[in-house]
Amino acid sequence: MGSIGTATPISRVGIAETTPAPSALATGASAHAGIVRALGALGLLGIVTSIFIVSAGASSAPGEYVPARTGGWPAWMAGPLRGLGIGLSNAGFQTLVVVMCVSYLLVLVAASRLPMAALFTPYPPVSRA
Repeated sequence: MGSIGTATPISRVGIAETTPAPSALATGASAHAGIVRALGALGLLGIVTSIFIVSAGASSAPGEYVPARTGGWPAWMAGPLRGLGIGLSNAGFQTLVVVMCVSYLLVLVAASRLPMAALFTPYPPVSRA
């Protein structure tokens, strides 16, 4: 009894020796993807920055965002950001919330172009062990 071949051999057909030059449409698409990625990164930066400013402003002194009218203002409530002394007015708080919303929309638009690590971690991974 002879052996039976389990696979058909692949023919050695030559493939194009050179890659054709990218068309203008492909170049425009990659430029558009780069712009969308940059806007997404700007959105992520806007979210992180505005959250930091709101947190620092709320912890700097008692106010309507962290009320401490009864019992005083203990140091533990101010936290590690109390030394920054960032004041937070009503207009400033509203502006920062609008910045957060616009930044979030930018991230939503660019979500398919951003790396997943940028979307789900607040910092780059240290190791991938």
